Amino acid sequence: MAKTLVRLNFAILIALIVVNLLGAFMPELSFDALWYHLTLSKLFLLKGQWYFPGGLFYYSPMPRLVELIGMPLLAQFGYVGPKLVEFFSGLAICILIYRLAKRFTGNVLLAFTAVNLFYATWLVSWLSSATYVDLIRTVFELCAFALLAGETLTTRHKLLAGVFLGLAIGVKWHALGSLLLLSLIFSPLVIPTALLVASPWFFIAYHFTGNPVFPLFEKFMQQTQLAQVGAHYYAPLAIFSRFFFAPIFLTKPSEDFLSPVAGIVYLLAVPCLLSANKIIRKIALFGILGTFLLQLTPPPSTRYFLSYLPALIIAAVYFLSRLKRVITLWIIGVFTLSALLILGMRLSAFAKFFPYLTGKLSENRFLASQSARLPDTFIDADDYVKNNLPSDASYVISNNLHNLFYFPYNFDHESFVDNSRRYDYLITKNTPAEEVDGDLIHINPVGIQIYKL
Repeated sequence: MAKTLVRLNFAILIALIVVNLLGAFMPELSFDALWYHLTLSKLFLLKGQWYFPGGLFYYSPMPRLVELIGMPLLAQFGYVGPKLVEFFSGLAICILIYRLAKRFTGNVLLAFTAVNLFYATWLVSWLSSATYVDLIRTVFELCAFALLAGETLTTRHKLLAGVFLGLAIGVKWHALGSLLLLSLIFSPLVIPTALLVASPWFFIAYHFTGNPVFPLFEKFMQQTQLAQVGAHYYAPLAIFSRFFFAPIFLTKPSEDFLSPVAGIVYLLAVPCLLSANKIIRKIALFGILGTFLLQLTPPPSTRYFLSYLPALIIAAVYFLSRLKRVITLWIIGVFTLSALLILGMRLSAFAKFFPYLTGKLSENRFLASQSARLPDTFIDADDYVKNNLPSDASYVISNNLHNLFYFPYNFDHESFVDNSRRYDYLITKNTPAEEVDGDLIHINPVGIQIYKL
């Protein structure tokens, strides 16, 4: 039975890798990617401008290491380049998890099970085909974690772990929480190196906003984040309740589903807090405290949890390695069924790309077919802009449009418009002609309006 489970888990992993790799070559549909991950990189290439004042791109002074890495790839390969960075980050995480699980369990089946407990989740699978940054943050943090959880922990390992944590902070401020936990659990020596490596992002944020960790602690951010979770989010009873019911939350999160067994993984990791193995105790503690930290972050998106999931998985499979073989095999069987379910869901979700993959629909026509799931997104549905408007004209896009990556030319947005400049065209949606000092020259099939000013 064990050999069959090894083959099945390996087959599931390969199938998911193939689906996710194909997905990386499909048009980007993810909201945040089209809002700022891709768009900010594109604007920097077009304008040579880092900071964009106004509400739409308030993320621009935040850490953007991934967007920086993605710029030459975007220039050379379009959106596929940055998507492949996220894809290969997912594979690197799998390799690290396999090596850690094999080291602590000495069992190939448990090592493959550990890999699929991470990769065969809905969230990780779709992130592997999207231009987000969470898997890249996770691979940096997992490198640091692997160094700190090594058989020998030298000063060199601690300093190098700090470098990886500094890179993770350059991806997302949330990595500051991981830095705190790892410094408390393993060694505070990671802090100076991490902050030194991350220091350019503090200086950039301070230069443009006066806040070195912008938008953290900003009033508007606190209001918008807390508005999503309710006024009593930090009430002691509410916090205790979230901690106590963490397995349920991980199984059925408010957003970004993981897998049906995510809560079970958490429960299996908890007993490892009492393990005779000191390193396993620390690994379990990091995963559990990371879960608690997630529960304190409004809103508690499981994307912020991915950096802690590998630790829980390693602890869980270590615990399984200490159980009777028949019990372990039954639990692995349940995990394998979960992985099969996720694979089926991914195949079903990928089916929408078939018209594009087979050439029946062009990219813009495919995007138009998906317009219902792309609210306030510019889509050149009939190629009018590309085929009829000059690339060197000046364009301003109204506040009625939010996700602007697919606009083919350089543009300004109303949130950072240059009032001293005269624009040639206004790109908008749902804007009455009497409100515009110009002529409406085109409305495309998804309602994008083009005014000649």
